[in-house]
Amino acid sequence: MIGKSNCGRAGCYVENPPEGYYAPTIGWKHKFQGKNLFGIWQPDNLVATIRLQRVEHPIPLFVRKVAWKDVDKGLLGLQGTNAVLRLDMMKGEWLPPYGHGETADLEISSELQITGKDRKYSVAARAEEDVFFYDLVQTIRPMGADDCISELQSDPTSGIKIRHGRDEGRGARIVRRQGRHKRFSMGGEWYSKRFDDTDDNRCYTFRIRSKYDNKGNLVEAYYGKVYGDFKFEGDLERGVISVRFLYYLNPTPLDRNLEWDMKTNLCPDSGNIGERRP
Repeated sequence: MIGKSNCGRAGCYVENPPEGYYAPTIGWKHKFQGKNLFGIWQPDNLVATIRLQRVEHPIPLFVRKVAWKDVDKGLLGLQGTNAVLRLDMMKGEWLPPYGHGETADLEISSELQITGKDRKYSVAARAEEDVFFYDLVQTIRPMGADDCISELQSDPTSGIKIRHGRDEGRGARIVRRQGRHKRFSMGGEWYSKRFDDTDDNRCYTFRIRSKYDNKGNLVEAYYGKVYGDFKFEGDLERGVISVRFLYYLNPTPLDRNLEWDMKTNLCPDSGNIGERRP
């Protein structure tokens, strides 16, 4: 099936996949060279290849949409309890003072970096004001020294599902940035513009609570995945004020299977997880 948007772009999807396959939805990023006659969109010689992924071994998983928000204080990136969020992924709870988690599996820290300053006339204030340019740098890392997190290149809208945990990226960190930068127009005038490097096409696998024996054998670990990016909101005055992401976790030790059956969520309070993906 082919769907059309008002901007001249189209989407392709499988309405009735063969038995034993998942039905992907593909965001078609190419603008088709079709004709538009009297408001009727008419593609010409359209050929689209959609890859279907076989259903293999779906199992119940712990699926949780986590969120933290504090519009008054935020995470200012200072060294202290207000600068770091830690998440118990087995319980789906932030650690105190933000929740009732017990074991820290993932840490999110924030740092505010002032990158410059200039002055500009403000129409609202009817006077010149200082304009600051800044970066809010968020670092996401697993807490265990032997834990892993790695970014995958596959686009989650391509129909390919993450089905197996990985052991790559020991000690790795994920860094995200947002803020306000100075831009110049074609005429040489400058203006300030917000930026955010979040990308919904990113996805990740992780391994937490990893333990090795004295012979170097992995004897305990839990595998999971994240579809979509870690999403942050913030500004210069308050720092990061909001954190959101969705993760899937297999609570069986050393089991790398991450193919969710989409029927049995082991999390009693999952939140609004939105689109269900295996």
